[in-house]
Amino acid sequence: MCDRALPPDRACLRGARRLRRRNGGQAVPPRPGGPRCLLRRRPRTEPRGTSPALSVPPGRLSALHEADSRPCRHPPCLRATFRRSPVFWWVDHRPGETRSVVYDTFDDIPDWWGTPLLARPPSTAPWARSGRTVTYGQLRRQVTELRRLFQSHGIRAGATVALRGVPSFSQLWAVFSLWSLGAQVHLMSSETGGPELAALLDRTRPQFYIAFGSSGLGGRHFHDECEIFVRRLRDGLPAADDHALVQFTSASTGAAKAVGRSVRSLLTELDTFVRIGGMPRHGDRVLIVGPLTHSFPLIGGLLHNMNVGAETVLPRSSSVPSLLRSAIRSDADTLLGSSEQFAQLARCARPLAIRGLRRAIAGGARLNAFVHTAFEERHGVRIGQAYGTTETGIIAADPTGWFGPDTAGMIAPGVHVRLLSGELQVRLDRSPYVGVQSAAPGFLRGEDGAGWLRTGDLVAFDPDNGGLRITGRTDPLLPPRPPTREPDHVLLAPRTAGRALTRAGKPVT
Repeated sequence: MCDRALPPDRACLRGARRLRRRNGGQAVPPRPGGPRCLLRRRPRTEPRGTSPALSVPPGRLSALHEADSRPCRHPPCLRATFRRSPVFWWVDHRPGETRSVVYDTFDDIPDWWGTPLLARPPSTAPWARSGRTVTYGQLRRQVTELRRLFQSHGIRAGATVALRGVPSFSQLWAVFSLWSLGAQVHLMSSETGGPELAALLDRTRPQFYIAFGSSGLGGRHFHDECEIFVRRLRDGLPAADDHALVQFTSASTGAAKAVGRSVRSLLTELDTFVRIGGMPRHGDRVLIVGPLTHSFPLIGGLLHNMNVGAETVLPRSSSVPSLLRSAIRSDADTLLGSSEQFAQLARCARPLAIRGLRRAIAGGARLNAFVHTAFEERHGVRIGQAYGTTETGIIAADPTGWFGPDTAGMIAPGVHVRLLSGELQVRLDRSPYVGVQSAAPGFLRGEDGAGWLRTGDLVAFDPDNGGLRITGRTDPLLPPRPPTREPDHVLLAPRTAGRALTRAGKPVT
């Protein structure tokens, strides 16, 4: 058979059978210096026109992957896409394409904290959809390809990488790829630009800057795939702690702060969402409206859906017609977004109801009673609420809307809070702020490093049901600033150590 450790396709198998006949029915010995093929052909049981099944000797997959970079001596043949089974590989051929072998197996995905999220579902299970549906098999292949791309650019464990650009599947694949490499991901909003972006880069000093899409693509619209630009920044510093994710606050109380989330805190929050009654479960279709650079849509939305087996639906844009179109076409049963977006849906002049909607969860600002009533009258679903901060994650939740618009719900399992002069404070094992901001006055540090985070929210507990009610703020919130439209290449030129490279490895002109 084929003397290279690559899954043989039809052309290779045909050549192997021809050589076997010429050799008098005996197996062809391996080429000197080359590994023997680890795949054995089963007798055909499928009808003609279907793919052959190939069995893999147990315990040899790792050796197979170590040799998969060797070029096959047989002529180029059709592209093969592999679907994993506990015993066999099924090979699907796509005519008209060159071969590009990418394995879809648990051995491809390195052992990192998010491996169960990516490797647990079958390859054909839907992961997310927007303009098209992406399966878990396609997700794993894209993560593997981007992992190799980032490794070729010098990104290793402990590297700090800033991500910013057009919301897209490419951006999400890059996040998982960087996490699998052990890099620290600095997730920036596409609306961040100009002096604000420059200040964040100078403050956090990442080693790499990855941009998604060109300036011609709309930053508010979701794209399936887009260009990826990798830049190495001057004076970048490696990660000084074990934070896997760095997010930035909304700057509603001043300058945006860099907030770090360790692997332990992310996994703890995912476990908390599983324990909250009324959250999406296996088989649900969740339409996520908010930007995935924010904490609740990313962790409580995308990562929670992957953790429980729910399907994620991402609208093309945040406009009301696009939201309604995405919800109706995808048969979404859960809507997860911000209070402002629910207000737009409630005030929409188009008398359109989302059939099949069973759950609606709002995060962010307090929910208006009028919005709560109008949305329930139109869609027949009470809006639930999720309350939390970028620093702490989820604090309280009422996914079913049972408590009503005035109450954020019960304190989430495992979250410890206290009231001091009416202000809500949350217990953390260390300061959530990164770098020089770790000693920020908003965190009351104890002698052991743990302490209490001041949320700045004035709250009270409902005496009837024990729910958390937000009554005000200790300091007024600042109005949101308009986004700055300054070209990225002007801002990044003095900070780039070398020429920027695209996904294909070509310099950006």
